[in-house]
Amino acid sequence: MKCDLLSLYQECIKSVSRVSQENDVVMMDVDQAVDQEIDLKGMSCPLPLLKTKQALSRMQSGQVIRVYATDPGSVRDFSSFAKISGHILIASEEDQGVFIHTLQHK
Repeated sequence: MKCDLLSLYQECIKSVSRVSQENDVVMMDVDQAVDQEIDLKGMSCPLPLLKTKQALSRMQSGQVIRVYATDPGSVRDFSSFAKISGHILIASEEDQGVFIHTLQHK
């Protein structure tokens, strides 16, 4: 039997795709394509979320947006927004004071 590493990797990613009970972030393929990025650094609540909602309204189902924000409240805001709206929060990370949120349109 021939071992196809790519197929094995893809199956592994599918099986690992799960919702983290800890922080409600969906773990998905790290190579997920990003369709749009928006830089909202320096904006305070509620602007990062409002600008993201506007951008998502112009996107199609399945498309992915990555948001860069410096407002620490954005972590809570994006998690709550994903739960309420049905969009998928793929990742929420912090890198040197910049919060990076990646969402997939429902």
